[in-house]
Amino acid sequence: MELRSSSALAKRGCGSESRKKPTAVMSIRSRILFRALHISHREIRFFRQHLFQLALALIRVELRWKGWIVVERSSSRRGSSKKPRLMDDDDRELTVEEFRKAIHAILVRMDRIRSSDFYKRFLAQVGGSVGESLAAMGVENLVVYGLGRISRSESSRLQLALVLLLRQDRVLPEDCLIWVFDPVLTACEWRILRQLNCRAIDSNELGLRKVEEPTLFFMPHCESHLYDNVVKANWGSLGKIAILGNSFASYMERWTIYPNQKGSRPDHLLAIQPRAVELRVDDVDFMYAFNDMSWHFFPDE
Repeated sequence: MELRSSSALAKRGCGSESRKKPTAVMSIRSRILFRALHISHREIRFFRQHLFQLALALIRVELRWKGWIVVERSSSRRGSSKKPRLMDDDDRELTVEEFRKAIHAILVRMDRIRSSDFYKRFLAQVGGSVGESLAAMGVENLVVYGLGRISRSESSRLQLALVLLLRQDRVLPEDCLIWVFDPVLTACEWRILRQLNCRAIDSNELGLRKVEEPTLFFMPHCESHLYDNVVKANWGSLGKIAILGNSFASYMERWTIYPNQKGSRPDHLLAIQPRAVELRVDDVDFMYAFNDMSWHFFPDE
């Protein structure tokens, strides 16, 4: 930058300087405007891409901190080796660390449910007529249908957590057996379930399990034909079963309004619904896991 003395500036006069000043200001404004337009076209797209990658990284960190296992996308580079997805490889054995993280993820959700307002209302309901009905039945088995992929679905993990709380918090007897079936579960997921003292149903019963001992069926989000099959299989001894799952009253309402729906009509479910004792579960806190859920009891006439 050129430096001049004050005397030299005085010789130039104020008039010429004042005439050149607006031109200089306009030049600066033009450069700023051009720079802003230049950023909006090219550099903002660059920043957006990197902000998106940063957001993904933060999500992965949060998931790992909460104890769940983050599955990384495999690289297409030649010679690259990635660990197989947890619970997606049926043949391999889980490492001790994988086992610990998977069990911890379920325990975290048990604590989350236990500390929620949903569970306080749930236990208050159990302390009333629901608990009296369960005690009168003397439930010995808990059958879980349609649990889903506990390695992929947050709803499935929360549903499993509630199942374990039913026994741990003495809603059901401590020695109550938990039986689980879902055809989508992998061998690795079964190892996790067995570690949590759940037993496997060996074959797909299609809901047609005729019980010998008093049994609670836990079936949130199952299809109507599964409920219909449970009722059908135990039609002569409905006093031995209770169902915690989709509202029978909601099914009745839908079939009454839309009698020509696609799919088979759940005749046994609809026939027993008027005689069933149904108690709705407040699902405000965990709607995606327990929405439209009710207790159903079938008292002997």
